[in-house]
Amino acid sequence: MSKSTSYKILKKAVESLQSIENEKLTIDIILDKTDWESRHIKECVSDILFNYFRHKVLVDGVIEHLTKKVKRKIFHTLAVSFTQSFYQTGIPAQSVANIAVEYASDNLGKSMAGLVNAVQRNGLKKDIQDWEKELKIKSYLPPILLKTWRKNFSDKEISKLEKAFLSKANLTFRITKNLNEEDISAICAEKVALPWEQDNDYYEISKAKDLFKQDWLENGDIYIQDPTTSLAPSFIKVDKAGKIWDTCAAPGGKSLLLASKVPDGVVIASDRSNKRQEKTRENVEKSEFSNIIIKHENALDSSFNDEEFDAILIDAPCSNTGVFRRRPDSLWNFSNNKVRKLIDLQYDLLLNISKKLKVGGSIVYSTCSIEKDENHNLISKFLQENQNFILEKELQVYPSEKFDGGYAAQLYKKKNPL
Repeated sequence: MSKSTSYKILKKAVESLQSIENEKLTIDIILDKTDWESRHIKECVSDILFNYFRHKVLVDGVIEHLTKKVKRKIFHTLAVSFTQSFYQTGIPAQSVANIAVEYASDNLGKSMAGLVNAVQRNGLKKDIQDWEKELKIKSYLPPILLKTWRKNFSDKEISKLEKAFLSKANLTFRITKNLNEEDISAICAEKVALPWEQDNDYYEISKAKDLFKQDWLENGDIYIQDPTTSLAPSFIKVDKAGKIWDTCAAPGGKSLLLASKVPDGVVIASDRSNKRQEKTRENVEKSEFSNIIIKHENALDSSFNDEEFDAILIDAPCSNTGVFRRRPDSLWNFSNNKVRKLIDLQYDLLLNISKKLKVGGSIVYSTCSIEKDENHNLISKFLQENQNFILEKELQVYPSEKFDGGYAAQLYKKKNPL
């Protein structure tokens, strides 16, 4: 007997949570790699996952309050059903409960279905505000991260960050070719005001479906990208015939921005993941640029010569604490131990890659983190230990309801001191 679409949505959402937990996958990977029966099911599951990780403190708190320790499959089923009941308006809570019981009966057994039913009925006796009081919730941020941020940010700053964390990120994009302001206005997209100078205008649209009705994405007329992605490339200053190395290029968004800076030069877009470079190739092929060379290269052990490049961009692996609007699951993976390991990797990347820069050139180091140790403090250490580099400018951007957080520092290479 064929199952309803609502059943399929719940089933896929539960399976997705299990994969995120057991296989250490991210929401992005789940959405990209899963074989989806329809776009509608994908969008609904995406909404469930984003809402769950934004409100994990409450959803998990309710389940733990109403149950003794239960098997993870039961926990995930309850997590999906409570997320739908509390944070989605498209389906009545009673219907959600019935579907969850049906799913539990099919996959966990009748006795477990009874447990799921009882827990849901009890949980839905209170609304969100009642549960916040019952559980004494003061913050929706992960406790480990909150403890770290309290050392680095004021209560007011943390409140702003949490507001951004709980807000749904609109789709943002930039024009790459063939479109004008009238085209953009027709779909009710609005320009995003940014606190730094950028080479491209960015637009946001609350109804993504209106954008996808157009053929702009398929034709390469637009590129979907958060505005903060443009921060680091905007720091690159180079001659039109210059040679730029984008060291961690996939999926190619920054390489496309850099290519416009060197119409008579070249951008080497490398990444250690050949799989991810497939997306880079796809994006470059859609573009109008012929000056991008894609390579499979490990930046820590590259084949390039010393002092080969006029400019280099390092988009370093990081804790992702600045992109939580689009990756709310990333904050739940935060740990100080992971950050320490990342800092070691980031410093090694900067140290090794800097040797490939010509004297008189500039290197831009960037992350999508808001942790000072990954950004300003790391750059300060590098400058102390490498006195042939000068800091020309740096900027730390914090997440808002309009754009993600990120950091960029531009370093100028001078001759070694005698």
